[in-house]
Amino acid sequence: MPAIITQQPTANQILSAYKPMVIACTATTSTGGVPTLVLCDVYINSVYYRTFFSSKADKEGKYTFDIQDAVQERLTYFIPPIDGNKIEINNSSLVDIVVKLRTSKLNASGLNEFEQTPPIPGTDDTLPSTGQGVSSNKFFALNILIQNEENQDIISLCSSFKTNDWNNEAIPLTRRNKINFLTADQSSYFPFLSDKDIRKVKLFAKLKGSTDFQEYEREIVWADDINEVSNPPTINIKWLTNDSSETITPKVFDLKFGAFVPIKIKTYPEDPDSDIEKVELFSNTNNAGWISLGELATNIFDINTLTVGKYQYKAIVTDSKANFAESNILIYEIKDTTPAPGTITLEDFDNVVATGGLYSTRVRPIIGEPDRFITFYSIDLGMTIKNFYESKGMIASELRIKFTELFDYNSWRYNNTVVTESNYSSTEVMPSQLTQFNSDSEIEEVGTAQIIHEFQIYHTADPLQVFTNYLQMQFD
Repeated sequence: MPAIITQQPTANQILSAYKPMVIACTATTSTGGVPTLVLCDVYINSVYYRTFFSSKADKEGKYTFDIQDAVQERLTYFIPPIDGNKIEINNSSLVDIVVKLRTSKLNASGLNEFEQTPPIPGTDDTLPSTGQGVSSNKFFALNILIQNEENQDIISLCSSFKTNDWNNEAIPLTRRNKINFLTADQSSYFPFLSDKDIRKVKLFAKLKGSTDFQEYEREIVWADDINEVSNPPTINIKWLTNDSSETITPKVFDLKFGAFVPIKIKTYPEDPDSDIEKVELFSNTNNAGWISLGELATNIFDINTLTVGKYQYKAIVTDSKANFAESNILIYEIKDTTPAPGTITLEDFDNVVATGGLYSTRVRPIIGEPDRFITFYSIDLGMTIKNFYESKGMIASELRIKFTELFDYNSWRYNNTVVTESNYSSTEVMPSQLTQFNSDSEIEEVGTAQIIHEFQIYHTADPLQVFTNYLQMQFD
């Protein structure tokens, strides 16, 4: 017999591509002589790939071949996809192997002559052809580094990975679950086959800063076909205002300007496979943690009421393959700087309007930062003052305004005080009051005069604040 195999992997055995793959045989020529060469043809996935040969047997008459170089070379062209987000079967990482052993002898001319038909390698134009020879078992090679561990008990093996201080109940992560036991020639790197699909991986972990271990689960998404991309969905969300404008800019609203104006959130989920299963909205109030607001039936969510606080919103989209994605985060902050009863704060002033009349044709705005919307204009025999100011929460107030023409800062020409009273409801935001000077307070000078006015605002009998600003008026 030309070749008798004495060592080979068992049928359907899985070997590491980076460990020895030994085939050994004894061989004679068809006439019973010693072969000049024994050849080992390697077939990967039923296609001829490479030939090893040996011209000398060992002392036991065996010819030995380690074919791992050919397998490693073949597998380096097919790196399995790894992105850290999914587990995916990839045939390129696992190949089946068969070898055929052939012999050669010297012919009458003294040249080597193959006793069995050799395979022919493929080219760009032709496919490889299969040769003859004694076939080995069919076995498999996996594109991994390690196949054996000294410790075959999974708990002891994982515990041996510990460094520094570990809780006795915690072990480092492993590549196999507990029910799949290790056997001889296997390790935690060894692939295992099961008749049940793995749906979830359970993780028992203690987060940084925490004192207790918590249990976490991660669902595993299997690709439908080898090398198929899972195509996860995406989503973003925007504010949708009453005027139909959209924005992602953080919003701030002060309740002193009125009641909260309802707003909407609009979601934009997308999926390359068009298999979106649900969109769920979440909120986080004052950094207390995310809570679900429920699944959305449409792409619009109404926010009708918010109280003082900081609100964050995000959406999570999930597809039928259990892929999910989180959206951007929208922020809405509600403030309330309304003065409490007994206090007054003044608004920034930038649009005081003063118009001419019988004695005044041009009036310039107040110099400085007055604190109420005050409009000065002259009519007939006097000057009218119209004031607009907020006093939400006040029950009653007095506004006293003193106007004095000032030619220099040491002398006074006029001194007239006007007192007005109003009762304000706590719900009124912009009350107004009209007051007219007496005729003897008319200003008849021509030229430029500096008028100093003094605000004295009272609540019941006690003065709250006194505000002083300057008004420059031009008279013709």
